[in-house]
Amino acid sequence: MDASKTPLAGTAGKTRKIDDNQPRAQIRKLYYGKEITSSDERKIEEFSTKYVVAERLVREYILHLEHLEEKAYKDDNWRQLCETRQIKGFESI
Repeated sequence: MDASKTPLAGTAGKTRKIDDNQPRAQIRKLYYGKEITSSDERKIEEFSTKYVVAERLVREYILHLEHLEEKAYKDDNWRQLCETRQIKGFESI
């Protein structure tokens, strides 16, 4: 079936779940499900083989996710940082 003619609702009439098979989305799902880490060589190799992505790129993206989690920007008081002009000292990722 042509992708543009794929129905948005499943057989039960409910909206279908979005299919996101892009490698980064799959890495994110595994990472936040605690199923893969940057130090797990076997899992990285399996993922690399399954999605045909270089191991180096898989590891780099996982490291990026680890960095974001470590940085925890969500814990910052953004309103105060903006109002006191302290936000300009932040690194851009």
